[in-house]
Amino acid sequence: MKIILMNINYFLKESLSGFKRSPLLNLASIVSIGLSLLILAVVFVGWWSSEEIITHIQQDAEMAIFYDEELTDEEIANLEEVILNKDGVLGARHVDSEEAYQQMEVMMGDEIEVLAQMGDNPFDPFFSTSVDPDRLPELTDELYQISGVDYVRDNEEIISQFQSLSNMIRYIGVFLTLIVGVTTMIITSQIIRLGILSKESEINMLRLLGAGKGFISLPFVIEGVILGGLGGVFASVLSFGVLSYGQGIITASVPFVPIPNTAEILPAVIFLVIVLGVVFGLVGSLLSLRFTKEERL
Repeated sequence: MKIILMNINYFLKESLSGFKRSPLLNLASIVSIGLSLLILAVVFVGWWSSEEIITHIQQDAEMAIFYDEELTDEEIANLEEVILNKDGVLGARHVDSEEAYQQMEVMMGDEIEVLAQMGDNPFDPFFSTSVDPDRLPELTDELYQISGVDYVRDNEEIISQFQSLSNMIRYIGVFLTLIVGVTTMIITSQIIRLGILSKESEINMLRLLGAGKGFISLPFVIEGVILGGLGGVFASVLSFGVLSYGQGIITASVPFVPIPNTAEILPAVIFLVIVLGVVFGLVGSLLSLRFTKEERL
């Protein structure tokens, strides 16, 4: 460690010499690593967003109770009272067809024109009911037993769909992490290997002067770390623009889905891609050194 600290300037100078020697090749490598890490960042944000949506939906435990349209006003009022008296029902409010249309108009924005072309109001009246999340499964079965109730729409199906999506994104994320890791390590190892070949005479000189393999290898390890780290920084810059732009498009496309703000997770994403870039670069350089012929180091 003492020798490393005493020669830190030498190690840094030697590790950066590779960038001066082949600037275009190193730039291409950094871009390739950055684009790979960007894909990983997008998948990570997608997984986090789906988990946040699931949590939001679970906390906002509501159900829509649709009833037979043949019921009279008095029967509807009685039905509301029966629903309110159910254990686990925290509140119920009658929503007529006109209000249901207005609610959808707010959520869909300009897309409501598609419904307007249908002519008549396609929405049925219902009871908007807030419930205890812990009582949701049992309460759904109980509500179906009430005379006059046609259909109960709760969040369970939506949660199940988002949970499936979240699991799929998680599996994709693990797979892509392996792919990105292997790709980054291959790129880094090849850059390091080229650096070793180009400095063969200098390495022989150091060996004659008594330098050990660790002393000779360290600049190449630092070079791999810098290469991966710069790829992570490049991915971070791209992530900021891509995620901000992507969130705007998704929010406009599905206004009725509570899309979380990616600004909350962006610092963690930046940290993740830079750390992964450094780690993959480190491993790639070590693998390159490990499989380099002994006489070259």
